[in-house]
Amino acid sequence: MTETGLLPDWVRLLWVCVLCVVGLLHTQHLVTMRGSTRYWHAGHVLMAVGMASMYLPPPARFVPPTVAVAVFGAACAVSVAAAVVVRLRTGTTELLWLLSGLEMAAMVYMLPPLSARSLPLSLAIAAYLVVVGVLWASGRLDRHYPPRSAIRLRPGHHRTTPALRFSLCAMALGMAHMIVAM
Repeated sequence: MTETGLLPDWVRLLWVCVLCVVGLLHTQHLVTMRGSTRYWHAGHVLMAVGMASMYLPPPARFVPPTVAVAVFGAACAVSVAAAVVVRLRTGTTELLWLLSGLEMAAMVYMLPPLSARSLPLSLAIAAYLVVVGVLWASGRLDRHYPPRSAIRLRPGHHRTTPALRFSLCAMALGMAHMIVAM
């Protein structure tokens, strides 16, 4: 599992706090929403819990690495399967499920020891996550979030709430930070 001993305690604590807020925001959406959006938020709750656990010092981690690999591997497969099912049913590509699948794969990638990772691949994954974080923060991915769950601007146009943008950006940046800081 990722070694957080390389980070100062205050940085780890800050990330744990941020990820707890992210988890709470997505839990609220998980409870209040219906349909596939609900399951998408469930994935982000899983990621927030997993990331918070990874930022804790090893004795305090509450998610064993073997359990995390199984859970995030399964979540990756479910995300990709959801994207395929949507594609087959509607003929459209559901970007949110593809992004979720990639993020779940990144979670699995973070779990083995550092010696099992490739520096170029780590940097590529971190760069991808930074780009995704910036795209969420800037609202560039808003059109892919279901309009029934977002703020309506005018017919056919909507934007996600600032809290959702923050949570998705924070999750992506927290993952990128963990990959490069470890």
